[in-house]
Amino acid sequence: MSDAFPEVVDQGYIDLLTSVYSTGQPFIGRGMGVVFDAGDGTQIQRYIDFIYQVMHAPAGEINGILVHGVDVTEQVLAQREVERLNIELEERVKERTLQLQAINQEMEGFTYSVSHDLRAPLRAIVSSSMILLRDYEAQLDANARHELGRQAAAANKLAVLIDDLLKLSRLTRQEMRKEQIEVSALTREVAEELTTHNSDNQCEVSIEPGMLAVADPATLRLLLVNLLENACKFSPSGGLVEVGWTATETPPVFWVKDHGVGFDMRYVDKIFLPFERLVPDHEYPGSGIGLANVKRIVERHGGRIWANSILGDGATFFFTLS
Repeated sequence: MSDAFPEVVDQGYIDLLTSVYSTGQPFIGRGMGVVFDAGDGTQIQRYIDFIYQVMHAPAGEINGILVHGVDVTEQVLAQREVERLNIELEERVKERTLQLQAINQEMEGFTYSVSHDLRAPLRAIVSSSMILLRDYEAQLDANARHELGRQAAAANKLAVLIDDLLKLSRLTRQEMRKEQIEVSALTREVAEELTTHNSDNQCEVSIEPGMLAVADPATLRLLLVNLLENACKFSPSGGLVEVGWTATETPPVFWVKDHGVGFDMRYVDKIFLPFERLVPDHEYPGSGIGLANVKRIVERHGGRIWANSILGDGATFFFTLS
């Protein structure tokens, strides 16, 4: 060994051979680094899997060592590259996490600004319009009273839009706390609340019993509120809204079905976008944020949502909660 590879003498391999020969104990080494002389004055770094196993003479004494080596340089270098990339990836993840934290802080500041700084001038617009209508009604002609009423209504609508945008923003940052939920019971609670607070359209809600899901209770409640409000709003007063599921599918598919005005399926991709409305505001008031909130909630649960409708013959919204 010393004669064939004199360069390895100082790398510990001769000592290993001596130890195996004297003790009879084998040695196994994985990916051990060896520097060889290339013969032209340069050196080559290789990595080798070694097995040193003693050999015995017929009488039983040790008379040699069987050395088996496999060059695993490429595997070792590939593994080191993977480790390097993993470390680099971890650093990128840490950096990205810090960036996202900074963005969230900026969003919180923006939300605070929207919530407080924009509400004050809106209240002033509404109140001043109402004061003018109340105190100077006799001096105002019909057109002036109409324009002031429009101004107050527009300011109120903007306030509703701000509230809905804040809800959409909070859904992006809100922590999810998933647990087993009786969806049927939660839907019944939401339906009773809507019936209590909405005197304009008292729809009938039929709820399939036994529906279950693993979900975040707060956001699932908001999802059901939006879907049931939507279904009742576009149904005739006293119309039937049905809530059920297909439990045999994986994951289960939940659905909310109404028998109202429906919509044209050519525009189905628009209904989940913020501010996209397919009906006139004066007929069906709304901000156009509700279904965007529903889509965000479903996606945060790892599910998907889609709709099917016939214009003039109701709509059905399907969603999963993976």
